[in-house]
Amino acid sequence: MKENRRTEREELKYLEIAFSSSVPVKLYEKEPERLKLFLANNSYSELEYVANEILRLVKEEGYEYRQIAIIANELDTYNLEAKVIFEKYHIPIFIDDKKDLSQNLLIKYVLAVLDIFAKNWSFEAVFNYIKLGMLPEIASEDLNLLENYCRKWGIKNYKWLKPFSIEAKNDIQDRLEEVRKQIVEPLVKLKDAISSNKTAEEFTRQIYNFVIDNQVNSILDEKLNKMDSIEISNEYNTSYKIFIRVLDNIVSIFGSQKMSFEEYKNLLQVGFSGSELGTIPATQDQVILGDSRRSRNSDIRACFIVGINDGVLPRVNKFEGFLNDTDRENLKIVGVELAKTSVDAMYESNFEIYNILAVASDRLYLSYCSQDKDGKSLRPSILIKKIKRLFPELKESSDIIRKEYFVTNQTATFDDSIAVVREFLDGQELTEEWKTVLNYYHQTEKEKFQKVLNAENYTNQAEMISKKNIEKLYGKRFRGSVSKLEQYRTCPFAFHLKYGLKLKDKEEFKMQSLDTGTFMHEVIDTFFAELESRGISVHDLEEDLLKEIVDKIIEDLLQTSKYYIFSSTAKFKALTRRLKRVTLESIRYIVYTLRNSDFELYGHEIEFGSTSHYKPIVMELEDGNKVQIEGKIDRLDIGKIDDKTFVRIIDYKSKIRKFDSKKFEAGLQIQLVTYLDAVCKQDGFEPAGILYAGLIDSKLKLETGKMSFEPSEIENAIRKNFKMNGMVLADISVVKAMDKSLSDGGTSDIIPVGITGKGEFDKRRSKVLSEEEFSSLQEQVGVIIKEISSEILSGNVEIKPYHYQQENGCTYCEYGSICRFNPNLKDNTYNYI
Repeated sequence: MKENRRTEREELKYLEIAFSSSVPVKLYEKEPERLKLFLANNSYSELEYVANEILRLVKEEGYEYRQIAIIANELDTYNLEAKVIFEKYHIPIFIDDKKDLSQNLLIKYVLAVLDIFAKNWSFEAVFNYIKLGMLPEIASEDLNLLENYCRKWGIKNYKWLKPFSIEAKNDIQDRLEEVRKQIVEPLVKLKDAISSNKTAEEFTRQIYNFVIDNQVNSILDEKLNKMDSIEISNEYNTSYKIFIRVLDNIVSIFGSQKMSFEEYKNLLQVGFSGSELGTIPATQDQVILGDSRRSRNSDIRACFIVGINDGVLPRVNKFEGFLNDTDRENLKIVGVELAKTSVDAMYESNFEIYNILAVASDRLYLSYCSQDKDGKSLRPSILIKKIKRLFPELKESSDIIRKEYFVTNQTATFDDSIAVVREFLDGQELTEEWKTVLNYYHQTEKEKFQKVLNAENYTNQAEMISKKNIEKLYGKRFRGSVSKLEQYRTCPFAFHLKYGLKLKDKEEFKMQSLDTGTFMHEVIDTFFAELESRGISVHDLEEDLLKEIVDKIIEDLLQTSKYYIFSSTAKFKALTRRLKRVTLESIRYIVYTLRNSDFELYGHEIEFGSTSHYKPIVMELEDGNKVQIEGKIDRLDIGKIDDKTFVRIIDYKSKIRKFDSKKFEAGLQIQLVTYLDAVCKQDGFEPAGILYAGLIDSKLKLETGKMSFEPSEIENAIRKNFKMNGMVLADISVVKAMDKSLSDGGTSDIIPVGITGKGEFDKRRSKVLSEEEFSSLQEQVGVIIKEISSEILSGNVEIKPYHYQQENGCTYCEYGSICRFNPNLKDNTYNYI
């Protein structure tokens, strides 16, 4: 055509000539009225700009929606956002895109069935099938219970094919067993039908029968009726036809060929991935959103070309295959045409750009983004640079520094009004128009508007809990353990979530340090109870009997459902074998420490409680409230020296811990001192020490350079590994009673003490406290307990984790996703120690 008949607009005619002519054209010296350029902060704000401009064209300039087109070369980036934004602005839109068939519910259902067999009934495959929502006869509450049960007990593989019988028989387990049958029985029937003859034809026949027998059509029809969407209904009808066509093709091509479940599933996926769902507009008057290749637009007055960024428009021509352009040209000469050469692809890309720039008859809008959804910077396309060069007077608008807000409809303007208020609070002036709008919302939607205004001052800091609610949570007498108090000082908010609201993760089938620690504690406790019942002293205990008793205890415990996980899988059985060895080694060391000590075992797992020998610790607070501390001492030893009875408190840990006075003062490490003080006051004992005993062995540190070691050297290294840590009384006679083998000039392999040749404590190797210092700790711990209890009962649950040296309260916290603590945010600060 010699003449442009699409548009009468001068700047649009010039643009068409500039992009079609091989001869350079003169620059457009005037400011173009019908060509606009916009730089958006991101794709969301870019589409909001487009929506506002479309509403203006329709309301003020008499446009119809069908006369407006939006072109985006990356439809995946824009289609979901477009649905949300254009619905908010009440703009009808048709997205001209082909959908991937593999995301269709019917196709996902068929692939999920095969995935179960291909992956041998894995947890993920089964629940992927269940959560498609194609099992309507099963209540959602039962499915939730089922998922929790399967996570907790590791139900996967062959366990799906056996009745649920791990927990003691109860109503819930009976319900879950019925649900298991409903899910598993049709699948087992399908697998059995295919397994006898795994040909492509038999696979296909049985899959089709399974879909029919399980009334998948009826279930989908019911779902479609609830959605009440013509578009989705058409999509389903098309997908069902494609599904049948793919099955027919598989039978005709592969017929009697045998294959595995995995191979057949992959074959189906290939068939479905090669099929796409195209749709047609449901109504006539709609804005069309499409890409430069698919969209065929006519009678378009205004066109918005979005996402004009580097690598998007023009498209990046990716290298295809290992044949170069010369190879392709030579093959083309002899009649074999492959994919386009890079030169052809470049011409095609230029033609695409020409097409979309020439589509509009009245107005053309060009826009690009400064960053993507992840906040990464984006560069403008070379097309933007060329447009700016051709139109030197073209003004570029942007929302990066300040966004402009428009009065459009009730929904969209309400959202924008909040942003206007935010700008007003930051010092921007309100226009008369926005004053009127804000006054309108204040009158018509007062409660909603006020809530959103309050949200403008949002902080992630927790509010104080009212006295009334504190009493509901804890009562007037706060009952807790020392570990709860330590948790409060770790972070008040984490304490509130854990002990106040009792939030916890779903139980998962995995071995955790908590499981192993509980197991080892129980073995040790049972071991000493067994010695007592048999009347055997640790001094008379032989190695073979020790091993026999420990092995018997471990085997008995492993038979209980509580420790079912330890013998459930090959992996856990291997871990359990190591755990057995470690537990035996720990008990050997405990026996060794008692044999080499004048201190006797007074008790294991000694409780502080109303029904125990040791009464709970009760204190009255300044406001009249009372606090009652209960707990359990892992081990308590006593020794009689010079007519005095001394006591040492021992706490078992998975690994050795040090006593830190700074942590003690901060309330993070008060357990041992609390127990020591309570025992001394109730029984009149004298403090001898507070010690941590590690139960898990680590790598042995042996002399380097040697090729072999004597058994005694290895034994000594193991003892050093298990050596207790903490603080002991600075009294030589008490220390030597704790370790009878300790002599002047030596270092104990039981307690953290070394003695010089003169019979004095070696300060470098000894962690000791005087009587006065122990007494001071005991006085301090009462004050600390009162302080923490008062804070809890005051309702203070601030998000304030502790920070000490290289550690802080967030490191192992499981509630980080709730509080969102970030030291860079306003009001987010650590409690520095």
